[in-house]
Amino acid sequence: MMTGPVYKRFVSLRQEKRKAFAVLIDPDKVSVSQISSLAERCNQAGVDFVFMGGSLMVSQHLDECIQHFKASSDIPVVLFPGSPSQVSSYADALFYLSLISGRNTYMSGSAPIPRDKDDIALCTALAGEMQGKHLLYVDAGSGARLPVSDSMIQKISAHTQIPLIVGGGIKDPERAYLHCKSGADVVVVGNAIEKDANLIQEIASAVHQQYIKA
Repeated sequence: MMTGPVYKRFVSLRQEKRKAFAVLIDPDKVSVSQISSLAERCNQAGVDFVFMGGSLMVSQHLDECIQHFKASSDIPVVLFPGSPSQVSSYADALFYLSLISGRNTYMSGSAPIPRDKDDIALCTALAGEMQGKHLLYVDAGSGARLPVSDSMIQKISAHTQIPLIVGGGIKDPERAYLHCKSGADVVVVGNAIEKDANLIQEIASAVHQQYIKA
């Protein structure tokens, strides 16, 4: 991600001890006609970021999806492209993901860090920070049965300085709340919202409650 306005918003979250909620939208799973409705829900809930992308991105309407969303919302749209075809000039920022937890030269063949190995996760996060990475993104995986453990989030957050984003397996407001309480600066939810769009408001309220209590 370039260190532009959107990145500065991530940094300010960390500095000001505020928490943010990002809704993940997979263009392969939504129609352009659904985008306006999602944008309105995000606006009403006070969603902080929209992450747009997917593992395959076989649909050809990425530009159209972003344009429709931005026509109804000022929420920053962030892409995490896996190929040149997944880049759009209409996005506000790009994540350039770099896998630092793998022990295999092929990403698809890399085993995840065990959920109960907090020290390994911390060492990996510290390695990323020392390499000059701008953000840390800890993810249990799309539709994961179990989320990242709160103890792992707490350990990484306590010993690193760059913004920490956490996603995967977050299915309800309570889990989002606990992730933020443990030290996540941003929580990302996608699959659960695809099943129940009402969760957008509920999770946003749970995440933003952290700052109110601080």
